[in-house]
This record gives sequence, structure tokens and C-alpha cells, in this order.
Amino acid sequence: MKDVKKNIYAGTPEAGSAYADSVAAYKSAIAQAPTVPVDSSSSNLDQQTFTAGVYVWTTQITLPKSGVMTIKGSASDVFIFQAPSLNFSAGSTDNIGYRGASASNVFFVTTGSQFLGYGGAFFGMFLAQGDIFLSAAAFSQGGLYTQGSFIGVRAYHQLSDGSCPPIVASTSQFVSACTHLALGAKCSTYLLCDTAGAFTVVAMTGISTVPTSNITGNIGISPAAMTYLTGFALASAGPGTPSSSAQVSGMAFAPETTNSKSPQAVLDMQNAYTLQMVDGGGAGRRRNPHAYWSKVILTGGLTSNSIYWAGATSLTTGVASQFSGIILTYTNVVIGTGGSLNGSIYTQTEVALDKAMVLPPTVC
Repeated sequence: MKDVKKNIYAGTPEAGSAYADSVAAYKSAIAQAPTVPVDSSSSNLDQQTFTAGVYVWTTQITLPKSGVMTIKGSASDVFIFQAPSLNFSAGSTDNIGYRGASASNVFFVTTGSQFLGYGGAFFGMFLAQGDIFLSAAAFSQGGLYTQGSFIGVRAYHQLSDGSCPPIVASTSQFVSACTHLALGAKCSTYLLCDTAGAFTVVAMTGISTVPTSNITGNIGISPAAMTYLTGFALASAGPGTPSSSAQVSGMAFAPETTNSKSPQAVLDMQNAYTLQMVDGGGAGRRRNPHAYWSKVILTGGLTSNSIYWAGATSLTTGVASQFSGIILTYTNVVIGTGGSLNGSIYTQTEVALDKAMVLPPTVC
């Protein structure tokens, strides 16, 4: 977290208070009735000029690459833009131009997620019930308040006078060059701190074991069903309940499990994989189209929750291998006979374990 210029609060009274205030602010803003009519057939804000008032769209609002919207008014005027979601794409110039208005009085409020694209410059207060994604090389001047996750990829966030605006979120998945991060829930690292962080192994098409493997934590599969967890000798208390196995210290979850978290864990995994691949593989992250490993030893104080192995295809470890880190792959993962992993596995296809041991890092 060397790029964080001020303070990080996680699971503290300050974080809890900030989060509660942000939720209250969101509820107040989203409840405002429209005062200025909008063209419901056009939610593209490019080349539009807005004066003070409340604007409400029923579809996602967008700002295309190099697009510019103009906000015109006095420093005391208030602007509220409501929409289901927001997608402001990349741009080489300031995407939101102010003509006398103050960025601290401009609110972008969404019931869903907000995406601020690569290289863009975005000004205002962003409040989302869903996630906020601040993409690589993006610049945000103002506050970011989300009831979901804040996701930042080598982005920059501050006020023009150098002071520190808040980022308030329930969890954070990746933070770089950001200030005043307050998390309503305690999280000890910057990736996979959502539902996926509650699982040691997550896969989409199958998880198999040659007994006896030993997995500490939960395993989850989606969209494939529980029957695609093979070799575990699963036991269930009845329909809709998670299954247990002598080889898993936690529980096994699938889409048919009542209130199952495995579908959301898969979405978190896919998002994390995209972040790692888009980010380009910076320090602490390694990418390979295919990898075969026999031993990974961490020195110098490194821990497995700070190492990410992201690959577009498969990853295989050898017989009796020792491996550390969080694995994110697009295709299959194979832990060789008698191998051990100090980390977690997240794959968009299948995982194969052969008398393997998987001990997760402390992620959230």
C-alpha cells in the first residue's frame, strides 16, 4: 500500500461512521425527485450542458471516449444525476468540464455500478449502491462512496488543492495511488475481498480430487452443479443445503444451494482476473500463458496473500510441489500428486487435485 498517501481505516469506528454517513447520503440523493426533464431516449451525456437541478435517467448514463459534458452554474449550485448505472469511458482530456460550478456539489448517484475508464479525468462526488471501478491511469477529483467495492487499478485520486477526499466502501479489491480509504468491513489485502475471499477453491466447470486431499476452507462451483464436485464423497443434510466432505474443512457450495454464494464468488473471481490481466502484471503479480511449477519459496517477508499468479490458460504444479500465492486462471489448474498450495485457487474452468493440500492465506 505504498501509494496510499494518507490513512486507511478498516473495521474501525471511523470507517463504520464514514460508511454509515455515505449510505445516508446515497439514500438522500437517490430519493430526490427530478426537477429537470431529460430525453429518456438519450443517456449519452457527451456535448450536453447541464444547469443546477436533479436529472433522472432510467437507463445507464454514458460518456464516450474523449467525450465531454459541461456543468454550468455557481459554486453554490447543486447538481444530482441519478441512473441505474454509469459508464464513463476513457479520454485524454477532462471528461467533465465545470463552468463556475463546484465539483463538491455535483453528485453522480447510481443504484448499480459505476465505471470510470482508462486515462479519463473525472470530477464530482460519485455515490453507488454497487461497485465503483476506477480504471488504470484514471484521475478522480472528488469523493467515491460505494456500498459495494471500490476497485482501483493504478489510478489517482485527490482534490485539486492536494487535500484528501474520501473513498468509502464496504470492501476494497485493489487500491493504488489513492487517499483516505475507509472500509466498512475489515479487509487485509487488496484483491478478492468480496464473496470470493470466503472460498479457498472456486471453479466454474468442475473440482475433482484423488483422495485424500486436504482443503482448509470452503469450495464453490458455478454455473456447474454440485455433481461436478467429484472424488469428495460429499454428504448433504438435504436439498438446498451445502455439502460436507472429510477432505474439506469448510463446506461445498453450488448454484442449487439455498442462498448460495458461489455464483457471486465466480463474478468476483472474473472481475479479479480481469483486473490482473488489464493491469499488465506489476510488482507481485506474474502472468504466463501456461505455467508448470515445482517449488515457489517466499522470502524477505512476502506472504502468499500478496502474490497473484494470473494466466490466460492453465497452471500445473509438479509431484510433491510446494507452491504459494493466489492463482487466477482462465482455464484449468492442476495440483500434482502430493503437492501443497499455501494460497487459493480461482479458475474459470476446472481444478484437479491429487492427494493435495490447500491452505488459504488470510484474505479478508
